[in-house]
Amino acid sequence: RAARRGRRHPPSLAHSLRSLRFVPSLPPSPRPAPPSPNLRPCAMAAHAVASVLCFAMATFVGLNKVTNKIFPDMHALLAEQFAYFTPTTWSFLPVTPVQFMTLIGTTETALGITGLLVPPLRVTLAKLFATILVGAVSTHLHQQDNMWQPAAVCLALAAAVLVTAPDDV
Repeated sequence: RAARRGRRHPPSLAHSLRSLRFVPSLPPSPRPAPPSPNLRPCAMAAHAVASVLCFAMATFVGLNKVTNKIFPDMHALLAEQFAYFTPTTWSFLPVTPVQFMTLIGTTETALGITGLLVPPLRVTLAKLFATILVGAVSTHLHQQDNMWQPAAVCLALAAAVLVTAPDDV
């Protein structure tokens, strides 16, 4: 028995856990290294290209909803879709199909023009545009009209603006 007392046994798990309470907290893990300065211009260029494509598309699509002066055939197709979708999918809104199409078109146009002209607002505007596009994609998928792809492309462009945004924005 005396020989056993002299041997040291490894501490039990309970003892180890109890002793952790008295250990000061560990320092925070080091921050990852900043990206190479050589990549910064590439990231800025990717963000600029994604932004111009996204907001030019928003302006183009929005203007085609507001007026038939750009592409009359596209405006007619959009008017036909809104006439069908507004009473079925968006029936809880107290607006006519023409009013709803004008509202969405005006909003998209305003987001597009502002995104092209005011770079500091691009991330916020891309989020707003993406919100509209999620509604558009879900509407087309719900109606099963196989016309969801253009809205999905615009949504991908808005996502590209958000993904490529510099950290300091």
